Amino acid sequence: MSTDGEDHVVLRVRSGELAEQGSWIYAWLRLGGERPVVYVGATALHPATRAWLHLNHAEPEIGRVAAGYPDAAHEDLDVVAVRVPDGVDRPDAKRAAIALLEQRGLLSERYFGDAPTAADAAAVPAAERLVSLIAARAG
Repeated sequence: MSTDGEDHVVLRVRSGELAEQGSWIYAWLRLGGERPVVYVGATALHPATRAWLHLNHAEPEIGRVAAGYPDAAHEDLDVVAVRVPDGVDRPDAKRAAIALLEQRGLLSERYFGDAPTAADAAAVPAAERLVSLIAARAG
C-alpha cells in the first residue's frame, strides 16, 4: 500500500493478493487505565483492516475482539500497531510483546489473548517498540 498524496491510497493487487501490506503486531487498549491492554495480535493485513474484522466478523476466530471483549461495542478503545520487519517471525514478535507487556504490568485484568510466558520475552525490537508506545500512552 502506498499513499500518493493526502487524499487517496493506491492498493497493489499482485497474483490475486494484496501486496505490500507488511507484517504487524498490535494491541487493543482500554482508555484511562494503568493496565490498558485487553488483546494483542499479529497480522499480515493492514491494522485498520484487521481491527475492522475483529469488530465485525461473525466467526469468533476472526472477530476475536467482539467475541472476547463484548464491551468493545460501546467502550472507547485504541489500537496501537507496529510493523514487523522482513525476516522477523511475526508470531515470535507477538509472543515477545505479550511477555514484555506482562512484565511491565500493562496487561489488563480483562486481557483475553494468548497467555504470557517468561520464556517468550526474548529481545525483539518490534515488540519492544510496541511496549514502549503503550507504556508512554498509559502514563
